[in-house]
Amino acid sequence: MVSSAPPGVRVFRQTGHARAHRRKLLGNPPKSTGADTIGDELIWETLLLNLEEDLIFITRDRTYRHHTAYLVQEVPGEDRRGGLTITEHISGALKLVGRPPSPALVWFEGGEREAGV
Repeated sequence: MVSSAPPGVRVFRQTGHARAHRRKLLGNPPKSTGADTIGDELIWETLLLNLEEDLIFITRDRTYRHHTAYLVQEVPGEDRRGGLTITEHISGALKLVGRPPSPALVWFEGGEREAGV
């Protein structure tokens, strides 16, 4: 972690290249679509290596959303049920932590109907 980062911001320097490569070879989710890339695998392994508390992962990448049940099993800790939430919208993440999203954010994300978790 870099000490010059603003308060509340964590910068990850350590990554799990070997673990991401192994994940790719085994075919475990999340899986990058390209045969020669390990992007999704590397992102996930980096998150796991640096995870210190519950994670709300905001992404529109269906690789993560379609494999939530598998991925939650890899989140460290005894009670993993609340340890991982995957949502497509920032407004959904804000609602999960008890902060109401601004009307501008809800509008930008496509309206109240789509702003849920």
